Amino acid sequence: MNALVYGRRRQGKSTLSLALGLSRSKQVVIFDPNIQYEIEPVVYDSVSLDERISAGHLITIFRPAPTEIEEGFAQFGELVWHWEDLVVIVDETSAVQRANWLHPQLERLVRQGPPSVDLIQSTHRLVDTQRLTRSLATDIFLFQSTLRADLDLIRAEISDQVAEQVKVLPIYGCLHYWVDSGGVGKYSVWTEHEVWYVRIRREQLDRAAS
Repeated sequence: MNALVYGRRRQGKSTLSLALGLSRSKQVVIFDPNIQYEIEPVVYDSVSLDERISAGHLITIFRPAPTEIEEGFAQFGELVWHWEDLVVIVDETSAVQRANWLHPQLERLVRQGPPSVDLIQSTHRLVDTQRLTRSLATDIFLFQSTLRADLDLIRAEISDQVAEQVKVLPIYGCLHYWVDSGGVGKYSVWTEHEVWYVRIRREQLDRAAS
């Protein structure tokens, strides 16, 4: 899987990313520059990251210093490159790519990542991602949007029908688009978010226990 998840804040893109990752039955390693995940101890350097993966933890969260995000991703990308059977989640991937630039380590993962490594990237808007990222995606998940620039990209790169569906999605609903056998694009609309809901923050666990 090489998936992209797009959505505004509080729509559920980080939650969906983790749910997708856990569904792959592999260790999940998260690059978390915007402090979205708080369900496991966080590591801040490549040595601790390697140790935690080696120990077999189901979820590992790596968080770079706010002023060293690109440098942090260089360490993160270099380390996960040498592992197999992982799900790599890049949350808020716009921190390491723009429309006309892609972090070299992310480009390597997108282009040449090992077959046993799944890549899931999330961000707010389609226009925040580089064209190569979108063109190599196997799955795209879209939450509701009415922004013209994003809808125009959907029309140009997917279809008018998908763009119209994205405009009217319910809260927490999303559209899953993928290319099926024979190169045929297909999509389905997910409206029952309870099916893929997982907790991503510690206070969610505390509320559930109380």
